[in-house]
Amino acid sequence: MLILGLGVLVASGLEGQVFTTLHDFTDESDGGSPIAGLALSGNTLYGTVINGGAYSGTVFKLNTDGTGFTVLHTFQELPFRASTNWDGARPYGDLLLVGNTLYGTAGNGGTNGNGTIFTINTDGTGFAILHSFGQLSGSNGPAVLATNWDGANPHAGLVLSGDTLYGTAPAGGSSGFGTLFALNTNGTGFTIIHSFAGYSGEGSPTGRLALSTNILYGGAGILVFAVETNGNDFRTVYRFSGGSDGAAPEAGLTLAGDTLYGEVVRSGVSGVGGIFKVNTDGTGFTTLHNFMLEPTDTLTNSDGAFLYGGVILSSGWLYGTAASGGIWGNGTVFALKTDGTEFTTLYNFTAADPNTNTNSDGGTPFAGVVLLLNTLYSTAVHGGSSGQGTVFSLSFQPRLTIAQGSGNITLRWPTNYAGFDYTGYRLQSTTNLALPLWTTNPPAPVVVNGQNTVTGPISGTQQFFRLSQ
Repeated sequence: MLILGLGVLVASGLEGQVFTTLHDFTDESDGGSPIAGLALSGNTLYGTVINGGAYSGTVFKLNTDGTGFTVLHTFQELPFRASTNWDGARPYGDLLLVGNTLYGTAGNGGTNGNGTIFTINTDGTGFAILHSFGQLSGSNGPAVLATNWDGANPHAGLVLSGDTLYGTAPAGGSSGFGTLFALNTNGTGFTIIHSFAGYSGEGSPTGRLALSTNILYGGAGILVFAVETNGNDFRTVYRFSGGSDGAAPEAGLTLAGDTLYGEVVRSGVSGVGGIFKVNTDGTGFTTLHNFMLEPTDTLTNSDGAFLYGGVILSSGWLYGTAASGGIWGNGTVFALKTDGTEFTTLYNFTAADPNTNTNSDGGTPFAGVVLLLNTLYSTAVHGGSSGQGTVFSLSFQPRLTIAQGSGNITLRWPTNYAGFDYTGYRLQSTTNLALPLWTTNPPAPVVVNGQNTVTGPISGTQQFFRLSQ
């Protein structure tokens, strides 16, 4: 909260941004390099890291205030010059939380070294492998890709419909370009919905799927595709040209009604990423924002570069991260409206020490964000006090401004900022900060030009003001 006295005149200001490093990874027992995003339930966050000292990553939880960090599972070390273990390794994808159960994928390890699908309870019990991807055969060279029946090296998280999980694997399958699969939550019934062929730009799927009733939507190569959950009617929703519309929709898709929102890694003049929307019938493709680099040799700009985490939607705003770019070239958190207007860089990650890769906040955020009230939560792969990445929160509180004139004071605070709703904040005052007794101020604010506004006379004892929920 911001406290202002009558002697303090603030002409203008943005909202009260509060960045908090919730956890600094050390690459020891807690692991390091969190590429995946977070799952949120109540005041508890769940996530994964791909490294862990001599190990192959961890599953963890912590509270939204940064307390209670707990490792729920440590993936078994991969033996020297071997790629197999019993549980998997390097979980790149976001966790799926259903009740008290987490579902996830590991990109490597398992009995054949090609990754696993796993489940674990939120208290750390009940870890089990639901599927271990099969052995690859054939050359893995440029001419012939290695193939198997079920896919390999899953990088994205899972989606759920009823008791069925759906996901993608970017390698393996009948042509070596990956698969789209389904399996039951108890590990039975593994089925290939689609095996990607790689021709006509079909490419390999890497991002999270979006699900609407019995239709799955995803990105692969230069396509946004749709397919029924039983494998029927695979179709191209949109084919990227690689020009102004971009290419490589590697991040997951977000579905709202009949509109898909997504990101491309390459887009626009600078070729460093863009945000788009397209209707599920393939019409209405729109580039909402093209990220632009400064004309220098450094990866710096005002908005960010290279998008891998996807966007989330809340009250007509999209929120996401860029893994590079920004003022220090270390990534950003951003917001924009669903019509592409009012793009806002919410946070620039600070520069890291070139020798130790350390800083106070983290850097290179590959994952998307989750939102709780006016606070965003996510992970950064690098930086932090040990250079092994962080879990962070970014909250926005309304900023109170005060101006004096003609015997009156006017106090103002916004109704919202970048989609963060400030309904419920009250203007309060006290005459003593040492032993404050805060009272809510009449009259009620009047909205003027998007600002809650209260005007009153300057008289009596000095007062201090704050906004409170």
